[in-house]
Amino acid sequence: MSDTIFQNKVEMKNFTYEGREGLDEEAVKQAVSSFLQGQGYTVAVGKKRERGPDLRATTKEGLKLVVEAKGEGSLNAMFNNFFLNALGEILQRMNELAAEYGIAMPAHRKFGRLIEELSDSVRYTLRLNFYLVRPASAGVFEVGLLTWKVR
Repeated sequence: MSDTIFQNKVEMKNFTYEGREGLDEEAVKQAVSSFLQGQGYTVAVGKKRERGPDLRATTKEGLKLVVEAKGEGSLNAMFNNFFLNALGEILQRMNELAAEYGIAMPAHRKFGRLIEELSDSVRYTLRLNFYLVRPASAGVFEVGLLTWKVR
């Protein structure tokens, strides 16, 4: 697996893909879980249709991360709906002052555009990371991170 931490939204946009790759929510969750484990997190993955966040992660130092995940939709309108749904779900879960939050989704160009339109000040205020997943080869995924932290 290849990991990328974007320096800016242009790098994020260049990471996106067009067309359909068929990435569902479970594939996105597993790819981001592996990415976070590689970053030193201990990760708990929520079960399908289970209430609560899709991923909960903690570092050895105690930093907490809560992530909502979405997959590709089958219709164009679903990209906007999934994006807004993920924002709403993560906002409802923002109950820990010492935590960071994230949204994980396929690195589809439409999701990239929606992330690009969200202001940097909102991402910073909410401590909101975006994890984008794209296929690299058969069964292998690349994950890119657009962090809320000022670089």
